[in-house]
Amino acid sequence: MMSLCLTTLVAIAQEDKKTQNDIKISGFVDTYYTYSFNTPDDKNIGFATQPARHNEFNLNWGILQADYAKGKVQASLALQAGTFVRNNYAGEAQFIRNIYLANVSYKLSDELKVTLGIREAAINLEDNLSIYNPIYSRSFASDIMPYYQSGLAFVWTPSEKLSLDLSIINGYQRIQDNNSAKSLAITAKYQLNDQLLLGYGNYIGNDNPDSLAAQVNLFNDFYAQYDITEKLQVAATVEVNAREKFNQDGFDVAFDFFAWLRYKFTEKLSATIFFETYRDPEQIFIFTGTPNGFTLNTASLNVAYRPEKNLAIRLEGKFFSAPDNIFPQENQLSDTDAFVSLSMALKF
Repeated sequence: MMSLCLTTLVAIAQEDKKTQNDIKISGFVDTYYTYSFNTPDDKNIGFATQPARHNEFNLNWGILQADYAKGKVQASLALQAGTFVRNNYAGEAQFIRNIYLANVSYKLSDELKVTLGIREAAINLEDNLSIYNPIYSRSFASDIMPYYQSGLAFVWTPSEKLSLDLSIINGYQRIQDNNSAKSLAITAKYQLNDQLLLGYGNYIGNDNPDSLAAQVNLFNDFYAQYDITEKLQVAATVEVNAREKFNQDGFDVAFDFFAWLRYKFTEKLSATIFFETYRDPEQIFIFTGTPNGFTLNTASLNVAYRPEKNLAIRLEGKFFSAPDNIFPQENQLSDTDAFVSLSMALKF
């Protein structure tokens, strides 16, 4: 009897060990200090989500994630906190805001996977996690396109070079839906060769509540990244977005272009210059109530030191200029803004 019990306990322990081997725990911690020369009274940096707070040591984004993989089945669950979450999940119900990932996947074949639940949107060139990007702060193109989505996705990877993603989702950066309509998101990435990456992201949907007339939103994002040499990289994004006029024919259109040039002095030390121009005169995304709408130019210089592959220490200076007074400055508005940011991010 004792021998049978010991055998049973050993079998259970071995099975538990196998289960543990199928589960991977990981995380991300992104801390920062940013000083805005406009010194906004409420400490919120105008139109920024990463970084978001002035003259304050803070957590941009903290993630604790569990991934399960066994055979054809995969699942991810991740919890989150930080000023990024406060800014980007303000429209979600309180009990949902701290969920970053919650999805289950099944491989229909080696090339095709279906996923249901909450996951990253990843429509544009910049990764959601700042540690993977040459610049610390976000482009407006990235901030305006969705960071996350909730729905049913089909991911097809016929080769190591090509990936296609088709998603039926609740709406534009929505977990909890606000209407009876569903939206469509399409992304494609093609690694033409060792030097050139091409990509496209698209969103089509209506995000008005059912009590209002529908307005179709069409978001298009085209990007390219080219490694000129082992040390020099250039990348650019063009974003053309349109929203159907309310109870009228035609569309309001917004345009964005950004580019960066990164030079690696060594494997650990690099510098990146960045430029962006955003034109949204009809204020599709951000209402300013000014003659030129949400229209501005941005330039920045970013120095990154990576003493370890999973650790990034970055210093960035960024300048903003607009034709109208749209940036918070103490208790008024200004047509310029600038900040300096120090960040440390660790992926584990």
